[in-house]
Amino acid sequence: MILLRRRYRPNLPLELAEVLLPVAGDRLEPAARLSPMLVKIWCAERRTKGLVGKWTDDLTLVSDLTGFPQLLARLGATTRRHIRRAMDQDGLERVDDWTVEQIVEFQREHDATNPSLPDPLELNRLHAAGRLTISAAIVAGEVLAVHANIEDFPRVRFLKGYTKRKRADTSERYSLVGRANKALHHLDMAAYHERGFTLYDWGGFSGEPGNGIDHFKLQFLGEVRAQVHFRGVMRPGAPPIAF
Repeated sequence: MILLRRRYRPNLPLELAEVLLPVAGDRLEPAARLSPMLVKIWCAERRTKGLVGKWTDDLTLVSDLTGFPQLLARLGATTRRHIRRAMDQDGLERVDDWTVEQIVEFQREHDATNPSLPDPLELNRLHAAGRLTISAAIVAGEVLAVHANIEDFPRVRFLKGYTKRKRADTSERYSLVGRANKALHHLDMAAYHERGFTLYDWGGFSGEPGNGIDHFKLQFLGEVRAQVHFRGVMRPGAPPIAF
């Protein structure tokens, strides 16, 4: 067992951000099938030599994809109208074959003030492991928004998102980019539903009153949950962890 020193918010389901473990009280029970990430977490808690990182606990918002075909009808009227207009009138097209280099360049050129900077090293590691999908929303041949998602079947976690909205020079274009971003989330969820994924993790939730990002995510419904995860790196020259 792994004993975690934690300060979780009461009355919220406890989950792991990238990989799930059964939970019993204050302890995480080891899963029957250990993924490389779980092995890293296990070793980290046992103070494996050379592995440095920390446990964090916070909130996230999770949307259930099992009932996705009915999700659009359950959304608020404004959100539903924006998504349908983006797809039916704006002619939005979704592609999911973007590279790490492309999303890094897009952020630098069009969303430079976004505080959530892309980490090329992290993105390339995830891409090499087959766990990263980068999608883009295209309208009239122009990319307006891009998303990077971590795949950990049956869960997908929204990692990064960038748009051209901050550089929109008219209210019409500002609205166009906003619709494209909403529709891209909807189409991402549809694509993952078709592939058998059951959970869409929005990558965090502040829980602060009046938070604009929280408000955006809540438009797609979902359940607020507590999460705990470990982020760590190996020191240079440290012995590799055998999986």
